[in-house]
Amino acid sequence: MVTILDATSPANKRRIQELGFHSHGMVILDSRGNIKIKMDGHNLNEKTIRQAIERVMGS
Repeated sequence: MVTILDATSPANKRRIQELGFHSHGMVILDSRGNIKIKMDGHNLNEKTIRQAIERVMGS
């Protein structure tokens, strides 16, 4: 599942700061909600995203 959050809402602004991001990023969680990968940045390209998912999935 992919969830895209509105980075401008007050709740999500707090979450972004809690995660240590300046403004945007990508977080991949396991089924228990534990952070497996956290990547800072707004313009992550497809290759980078696929590599992160493959690392988590063990492919």
